[in-house]
Amino acid sequence: MSTYKDLQAYFENLARNHSAIVHTDNESHFFNSDVNEILSGLKSTVNFPCVLMADYDYSFTDNDSDNHQKRRSIALVFLDHCSDADDFETIGNIYSEMESIADDWINRIYDDKTERRHPFLKDFEMNEINAVQFSTVDNNFGIWLPITATSLHDISIDTKKWSDL
Repeated sequence: MSTYKDLQAYFENLARNHSAIVHTDNESHFFNSDVNEILSGLKSTVNFPCVLMADYDYSFTDNDSDNHQKRRSIALVFLDHCSDADDFETIGNIYSEMESIADDWINRIYDDKTERRHPFLKDFEMNEINAVQFSTVDNNFGIWLPITATSLHDISIDTKKWSDL
């Protein structure tokens, strides 16, 4: 069964392997935290460009069948910094680059789905993606990319976890 930590490890691995992000243990470019927390409390440790796993929630679907599913909604944020808020050419270039990186990630996630590399990507749907361009007060610019990953959910009860069973 896949968990939040599985998704975090997956996205961190993508950040390590993408040529424009190049996250390492010594130079962090990937964060699994709220955007506001990153931009207010950790901004001194953020290396740009960066990727944030900023939002996570999940729900269940049973479709009145034996195929119970866990539907995870994740927001990935691709972000870069411009020191001059009036440098519209650089800001446009940042938006373009962040969009390109986000597209690379969508393509990779789709490939990992079709190659069945990760069960939590089983029903990843591109037609549910609606990326949004945004900026912050600290001259950070990027793409907010909400994605949904659906996988089968085993509803079997582990009797070792229940004292009454």
